[in-house]
Amino acid sequence: MSAALVGLSCKAGRSIAGGFADGSYVIGHRLRDREPFPTPARTVRVPLVIVGGGVAGLAAAWRLDKRRFHDFVVLEMEQRAGGNARWGENDVTAYPWAAHYVPVPGRRAALVRELFEELGVLHGGQWEERYLCFDPQERHRAGRARPTGVPPLRDAHGRVPRHRPIHDPHGARSKPLAP
Repeated sequence: MSAALVGLSCKAGRSIAGGFADGSYVIGHRLRDREPFPTPARTVRVPLVIVGGGVAGLAAAWRLDKRRFHDFVVLEMEQRAGGNARWGENDVTAYPWAAHYVPVPGRRAALVRELFEELGVLHGGQWEERYLCFDPQERHRAGRARPTGVPPLRDAHGRVPRHRPIHDPHGARSKPLAP
């Protein structure tokens, strides 16, 4: 066991540049610890307050707006909304900062599908391939050829399971064959 942990030890002289993307955890900790805040310069009253501009808060605001209810405010501690679904950009590409992946919703998830239609991810029941994300194992399980360099999937006993692709309008699915 100790041999397996050797690679986890600190390496002298090796540093990784970087840091936290946002410093608002300080404000969050002040709220958590119930520290005093300055008296607000003004008070605004609205019938509905959405706390947090992450995916859930933005989805709530989207749904209210779709229902023609506009008398609400979204409060967000960061400079940009999005929470874990935010992204950054450099000279080469845009990149995710955290969780950007949503399982493909089934037909009964009408609101999610409606949102994806508005965002251009779904067109008339067909998924826009460039927005779909599959890791190599998911591609393999979906009945496609295994990408070069991706080892076969193995079960808990070290066996390579056989898969039968099942195609439906939501995309490819897989189901293990009975032994």
